[in-house]
Amino acid sequence: MNAPWDSDSFKLQDHPAYWPAKRKRDAKAAIALCDDVVAEENLELLYDLTYGLEPIVAAPALILHETQNALARGFAGWLSAKMNWQIDREIYQAKTINRDFNTNGWFRIVNEPEFYGPVQAGRPYILADDVCAMGGTLASLRSYIETGGGKVLGMTVLASGSGKNVQISLVGDTFARLTGAWAGKLVAAYPTEIGHELESVTEPEGQFLLRCPSYDRFRAGVDGARDC
Repeated sequence: MNAPWDSDSFKLQDHPAYWPAKRKRDAKAAIALCDDVVAEENLELLYDLTYGLEPIVAAPALILHETQNALARGFAGWLSAKMNWQIDREIYQAKTINRDFNTNGWFRIVNEPEFYGPVQAGRPYILADDVCAMGGTLASLRSYIETGGGKVLGMTVLASGSGKNVQISLVGDTFARLTGAWAGKLVAAYPTEIGHELESVTEPEGQFLLRCPSYDRFRAGVDGARDC
Protein backbone atom coordinates (compact mmCIF):
# COMPACT_ATOMS: atom_id res chain seq x y z
CA MET A 1 0.00 0.00 0.00
CA ASN A 2 1.19 3.48 -0.80
CA ALA A 3 -1.42 5.75 0.76
CA PRO A 4 -4.68 5.79 2.74
CA TRP A 5 -7.90 5.95 0.78
CA ASP A 6 -9.61 7.94 3.49
CA SER A 7 -7.93 9.31 6.60
CA ASP A 8 -7.72 12.54 8.57
CA SER A 9 -4.29 13.31 7.12
CA PHE A 10 -4.78 12.39 3.44
CA LYS A 11 -7.53 11.21 1.13
CA LEU A 12 -6.56 9.84 -2.24
CA GLN A 13 -9.74 11.19 -3.82
CA ASP A 14 -8.75 14.73 -2.81
CA HIS A 15 -5.65 14.63 -4.99
CA PRO A 16 -6.30 16.92 -7.99
CA ALA A 17 -5.36 14.18 -10.45
CA TYR A 18 -7.59 11.48 -8.97
CA TRP A 19 -10.95 12.23 -10.57
CA PRO A 20 -9.57 13.05 -14.04
CA ALA A 21 -7.75 9.70 -13.98
CA LYS A 22 -10.65 7.76 -12.45
CA ARG A 23 -13.58 9.24 -14.33
CA LYS A 24 -12.21 10.95 -17.46
CA ARG A 25 -9.62 8.41 -18.68
CA ASP A 26 -6.83 10.97 -18.24
CA ALA A 27 -3.60 8.97 -18.54
CA LYS A 28 -1.42 11.99 -17.74
CA ALA A 29 -3.35 12.55 -14.54
CA ALA A 30 -2.85 8.89 -13.60
CA ILE A 31 0.91 9.25 -14.06
CA ALA A 32 0.97 12.47 -12.03
CA LEU A 33 -0.90 10.77 -9.20
CA CYS A 34 1.55 7.86 -9.18
CA ASP A 35 4.48 10.28 -9.11
CA ASP A 36 3.06 11.92 -5.99
CA VAL A 37 1.73 8.90 -4.11
CA VAL A 38 3.99 5.88 -4.68
CA ALA A 39 6.53 5.49 -1.89
CA GLU A 40 10.15 4.82 -2.80
CA GLU A 41 10.46 2.21 -0.07
CA ASN A 42 7.67 0.19 -1.69
CA LEU A 43 9.54 0.19 -4.99
CA GLU A 44 12.58 -1.10 -3.12
CA LEU A 45 10.48 -3.89 -1.58
CA LEU A 46 9.21 -4.88 -5.03
CA TYR A 47 12.76 -4.82 -6.37
CA ASP A 48 13.94 -7.13 -3.58
CA LEU A 49 10.95 -9.42 -4.11
CA THR A 50 11.68 -9.83 -7.81
CA TYR A 51 15.48 -9.72 -7.75
CA GLY A 52 16.91 -11.63 -10.70
CA LEU A 53 13.51 -12.06 -12.32
CA GLU A 54 11.68 -10.16 -15.05
CA PRO A 55 8.05 -9.92 -13.95
CA ILE A 56 5.09 -8.78 -15.98
CA VAL A 57 2.92 -6.06 -14.42
CA ALA A 58 -0.80 -6.81 -14.77
CA ALA A 59 -3.77 -4.70 -13.72
CA PRO A 60 -7.41 -5.71 -13.16
CA ALA A 61 -8.79 -3.27 -15.73
CA LEU A 62 -11.37 -3.25 -18.49
CA ILE A 63 -10.31 -2.87 -22.09
CA LEU A 64 -9.75 0.82 -22.84
CA HIS A 65 -12.91 1.61 -24.81
CA GLU A 66 -15.14 0.05 -22.11
CA THR A 67 -14.08 2.28 -19.23
CA GLN A 68 -13.32 5.86 -18.26
CA ASN A 69 -11.02 4.67 -15.46
CA ALA A 70 -7.34 4.97 -16.39
CA LEU A 71 -5.98 4.63 -12.88
CA ALA A 72 -5.30 0.89 -12.47
CA ARG A 73 -3.82 0.51 -15.95
CA GLY A 74 -2.00 3.82 -15.51
CA PHE A 75 -0.41 2.62 -12.29
CA ALA A 76 0.65 -0.61 -13.97
CA GLY A 77 2.21 1.35 -16.83
CA TRP A 78 3.93 3.75 -14.45
CA LEU A 79 5.31 0.83 -12.43
CA SER A 80 6.54 -1.04 -15.49
CA ALA A 81 8.36 2.06 -16.75
CA LYS A 82 9.83 2.82 -13.33
CA MET A 83 11.09 -0.72 -12.77
CA ASN A 84 11.89 -1.52 -16.41
CA TRP A 85 9.43 -4.40 -16.39
CA GLN A 86 7.09 -5.64 -19.10
CA ILE A 87 3.44 -4.57 -18.86
CA ASP A 88 0.66 -7.00 -19.69
CA ARG A 89 -1.55 -5.83 -22.56
CA GLU A 90 -3.64 -8.97 -23.06
CA ILE A 91 -5.42 -9.79 -19.80
CA TYR A 92 -8.58 -7.76 -19.18
CA GLN A 93 -11.41 -7.71 -16.71
CA ALA A 94 -14.74 -8.65 -18.26
CA LYS A 95 -17.40 -5.95 -18.31
CA THR A 96 -19.96 -7.79 -16.20
CA ILE A 97 -20.79 -5.59 -13.22
CA ASN A 98 -19.28 -2.32 -12.02
CA ARG A 99 -17.55 -2.69 -8.64
CA ASP A 100 -15.96 0.77 -8.63
CA PHE A 101 -17.02 2.88 -5.63
CA ASN A 102 -19.23 0.08 -4.23
CA THR A 103 -17.75 -0.81 -0.85
CA ASN A 104 -20.67 -2.95 0.35
CA GLY A 105 -19.13 -6.21 1.54
CA TRP A 106 -21.98 -8.43 0.39
CA PHE A 107 -21.99 -6.88 -3.05
CA ARG A 108 -18.26 -7.43 -3.47
CA ILE A 109 -18.38 -11.03 -2.24
CA VAL A 110 -21.30 -11.99 -4.49
CA ASN A 111 -20.17 -10.11 -7.61
CA GLU A 112 -16.65 -11.33 -8.22
CA PRO A 113 -14.78 -10.02 -11.29
CA GLU A 114 -14.05 -12.24 -14.27
CA PHE A 115 -11.03 -12.03 -16.56
CA TYR A 116 -10.10 -13.06 -20.07
CA GLY A 117 -6.98 -13.07 -22.24
CA PRO A 118 -3.84 -15.20 -22.48
CA VAL A 119 -1.50 -15.75 -19.55
CA GLN A 120 2.22 -16.21 -20.22
CA ALA A 121 2.76 -19.58 -18.58
CA GLY A 122 5.90 -19.86 -16.51
CA ARG A 123 6.36 -16.10 -16.19
CA PRO A 124 6.27 -14.19 -12.88
CA TYR A 125 3.68 -11.44 -12.42
CA ILE A 126 3.24 -8.40 -10.19
CA LEU A 127 -0.35 -7.15 -9.82
CA ALA A 128 -1.06 -3.42 -9.63
CA ASP A 129 -4.41 -1.78 -8.82
CA ASP A 130 -5.63 1.60 -7.70
CA VAL A 131 -7.52 0.82 -4.46
CA CYS A 132 -7.83 -2.31 -2.31
CA ALA A 133 -11.19 -2.65 -0.58
CA MET A 134 -11.52 -6.31 0.47
CA GLY A 135 -8.87 -7.78 -1.82
CA GLY A 136 -11.31 -9.79 -3.91
CA THR A 137 -10.39 -8.24 -7.25
CA LEU A 138 -6.69 -8.87 -6.77
CA ALA A 139 -7.33 -12.38 -5.48
CA SER A 140 -9.50 -13.18 -8.50
CA LEU A 141 -6.83 -11.90 -10.90
CA ARG A 142 -4.16 -13.89 -9.05
CA SER A 143 -6.30 -17.02 -9.37
CA TYR A 144 -6.84 -16.40 -13.08
CA ILE A 145 -3.11 -15.93 -13.76
CA GLU A 146 -1.98 -18.90 -11.68
CA THR A 147 -4.66 -21.15 -13.20
CA GLY A 148 -3.20 -20.15 -16.57
CA GLY A 149 0.31 -21.17 -15.55
CA GLY A 150 1.74 -17.83 -14.40
CA LYS A 151 3.13 -17.11 -10.94
CA VAL A 152 2.06 -14.06 -8.96
CA LEU A 153 4.96 -12.83 -6.83
CA GLY A 154 3.25 -9.88 -5.19
CA MET A 155 0.62 -7.16 -5.34
CA THR A 156 0.71 -3.40 -4.93
CA VAL A 157 -1.98 -0.73 -4.89
CA LEU A 158 -2.04 3.02 -4.69
CA ALA A 159 -4.28 3.06 -1.61
CA SER A 160 -6.20 1.08 0.97
CA GLY A 161 -8.73 2.31 3.50
CA SER A 162 -6.24 2.91 6.29
CA GLY A 163 -3.09 3.08 4.20
CA LYS A 164 -1.75 -0.05 5.88
CA ASN A 165 -0.74 -3.23 4.08
CA VAL A 166 -3.60 -5.70 3.72
CA GLN A 167 -3.32 -9.44 4.36
CA ILE A 168 -4.91 -10.92 1.23
CA SER A 169 -4.55 -14.68 1.80
CA LEU A 170 -6.82 -16.21 4.42
CA VAL A 171 -4.95 -17.02 7.65
CA GLY A 172 -5.41 -20.33 9.42
CA ASP A 173 -7.17 -19.02 12.51
CA THR A 174 -9.70 -17.11 10.43
CA PHE A 175 -10.45 -20.17 8.30
CA ALA A 176 -10.91 -22.32 11.41
CA ARG A 177 -13.42 -19.83 12.82
CA LEU A 178 -15.25 -19.65 9.49
CA THR A 179 -15.46 -23.43 9.30
CA GLY A 180 -17.10 -23.57 12.72
CA ALA A 181 -19.42 -20.60 12.18
CA TRP A 182 -23.11 -21.30 12.85
CA ALA A 183 -22.44 -24.97 13.62
CA GLY A 184 -20.81 -25.53 10.21
CA LYS A 185 -23.63 -24.00 8.17
CA LEU A 186 -21.40 -21.38 6.55
CA VAL A 187 -18.79 -23.77 5.14
CA ALA A 188 -21.56 -26.05 3.86
CA ALA A 189 -23.59 -23.30 2.20
CA TYR A 190 -20.83 -21.11 0.80
CA PRO A 191 -19.98 -23.09 -2.39
CA THR A 192 -23.67 -23.25 -3.37
CA GLU A 193 -24.44 -19.63 -2.56
CA ILE A 194 -21.24 -18.00 -3.87
CA GLY A 195 -19.82 -20.50 -6.36
CA HIS A 196 -16.46 -21.37 -4.82
CA GLU A 197 -15.07 -22.94 -1.67
CA LEU A 198 -14.83 -20.94 1.53
CA GLU A 199 -11.04 -21.29 1.77
CA SER A 200 -10.61 -19.10 -1.31
CA VAL A 201 -11.99 -15.95 0.35
CA THR A 202 -9.57 -13.19 1.28
CA GLU A 203 -8.70 -12.33 4.86
CA PRO A 204 -10.80 -9.10 4.81
CA GLU A 205 -13.73 -11.05 3.32
CA GLY A 206 -13.29 -13.69 6.02
CA GLN A 207 -13.33 -11.10 8.78
CA PHE A 208 -16.43 -9.53 7.20
CA LEU A 209 -18.21 -12.92 7.20
CA LEU A 210 -17.27 -13.54 10.83
CA ARG A 211 -19.05 -10.34 11.82
CA CYS A 212 -22.29 -11.75 10.40
CA PRO A 213 -24.27 -13.02 13.42
CA SER A 214 -26.33 -15.79 11.82
CA TYR A 215 -26.99 -17.93 8.77
CA ASP A 216 -30.23 -16.04 8.13
CA ARG A 217 -28.35 -12.75 8.02
CA PHE A 218 -25.84 -14.32 5.63
CA ARG A 219 -28.65 -15.40 3.29
CA ALA A 220 -30.26 -11.96 3.53
CA GLY A 221 -26.96 -10.24 2.68
CA VAL A 222 -26.30 -12.51 -0.30
CA ASP A 223 -29.86 -12.20 -1.63
CA GLY A 224 -29.78 -8.43 -1.22
CA ALA A 225 -26.50 -8.17 -3.14
CA ARG A 226 -27.97 -10.19 -6.01
CA ASP A 227 -30.91 -7.80 -6.23
CA CYS A 228 -28.65 -4.74 -6.63
